[in-house]
Amino acid sequence: MAVLSVNEEQVILHFSASGSVNVTGNNTVSNLTSNSVEIVLDSSIYQIWYGSDQGAAVAGSWQIVTGNSTANSVLAVFSGTGHAQFGQMGGVVDLLDSGELLYATLVGTSNGHLMIDLRKNSSF
Repeated sequence: MAVLSVNEEQVILHFSASGSVNVTGNNTVSNLTSNSVEIVLDSSIYQIWYGSDQGAAVAGSWQIVTGNSTANSVLAVFSGTGHAQFGQMGGVVDLLDSGELLYATLVGTSNGHLMIDLRKNSSF
């Protein structure tokens, strides 16, 4: 997982393999902070771009899951290539729980890319 862009309101994440990111907390626990004094209180998925191998012998997909040490929830599964824009449709996918992780899991193939646009609410 790589952080492509981060500022006080938005983070763009890029995955080319399975990975996870802590979506809340300060700069010692969260990959989403823009400086040393920011504490991310909550974040939301605004939009996602995805791509994975598809064909006769391959059926790749991305699984987007949130969770913590006690429970996980599947948010979405994306196959093929595309773009999902939740913010323009009147809603976002909230990731509210403190200490929650966002998992992106590439299934069925080793070839895929995923970009997630997160919007965040922070204190400084």
